[in-house]
Amino acid sequence: MYCLFQCAWAIPKIFDKPISPEGIIAQEALYNIGMGCQILDDMVDVFVDLGEKRHNYVASVIFHEEPPRVWQELEAQRASADSAENFYADHLNITTKLKSKALHYLEGGMRSLFFDEHQYLVQPAMNFIAERIGIKLQ
Repeated sequence: MYCLFQCAWAIPKIFDKPISPEGIIAQEALYNIGMGCQILDDMVDVFVDLGEKRHNYVASVIFHEEPPRVWQELEAQRASADSAENFYADHLNITTKLKSKALHYLEGGMRSLFFDEHQYLVQPAMNFIAERIGIKLQ
């Protein structure tokens, strides 16, 4: 399965010769960046996605990995038109777990793509992406 950031390789992989080792590294890095972005986006959109009955990674984590009362709180806050930010403020352990996973993906992908002499740009790039999605990392 391809994530949005890997689409550039989908058709050539089907019709062309195998991807070079460098291309595979870039493809894996973009997959990791895409996964990190998806988790952050799902954090922002959890209430919207639940309301529209769309699959959401964050909702799945809360439903399957947290006690049932946490899912009930999520549903209650969504139904009351509360903001997801308030839910995350009330459940810092979940927020930390989700952000940590997203940042693990983002950082791994970016470190693979950035040259050694540009590694100092990884953190600012991660902050930029997260803020564009609507999440503050600090």
